[in-house]
Amino acid sequence: MTKIPRNCLRLSKDRRSIAALEFALIAPVLILLGLGAVEFSEAVRVELAADRVARSVANMIAASPIPSSQPTAQISAAALADYYLAGQEEYQEAAGNSLAISAASVTFTPASTTGTEAWDAATAPGSSYVATNAKALAATTGVTDTIDDDSVIVVQATTTYLLPFLPNFGALGLGKVATGPFTFTSIALARPRNSLVVNKSGW
Repeated sequence: MTKIPRNCLRLSKDRRSIAALEFALIAPVLILLGLGAVEFSEAVRVELAADRVARSVANMIAASPIPSSQPTAQISAAALADYYLAGQEEYQEAAGNSLAISAASVTFTPASTTGTEAWDAATAPGSSYVATNAKALAATTGVTDTIDDDSVIVVQATTTYLLPFLPNFGALGLGKVATGPFTFTSIALARPRNSLVVNKSGW
């Protein structure tokens, strides 16, 4: 039987570097867990900011005033653009990401349970609100009473969140750590404050 060299026996009993070895083994896992927690919390913050903006814009539209020359509340293209801009500025302060906002007004009659889209508008040309989606969402509010021209304002806020940390670890040969980008869509519904509907004016 081959004798184990004396130096090898001495090294096998040496415990002076075991802490450094253990740290080297678990450090990558701890770093990934820490950065993952940061990514997750930031994604939640982005989604909550989009929710807040959708509710804010919906409430601003719902509070549109009634002009002295009109029987119902009116919203102009300029006013809607201002509401969108206010929502985007609020979102930028909270999350620092781009945001697309769209809104629609869905009107109901006693004979209709799905409603009719009266108007829709979005922040970018050619990306107007999906009519069938707006009507389906509005129907969930239960605005199907016996009042003619009852309505609901539907606002959608959409943002795309890019992961700033985890994809970089995949580029270092550690595999596909996380997927992305992630798209968050927030929906807010509001009833007009000053009349049964909010009509568009001067579009």
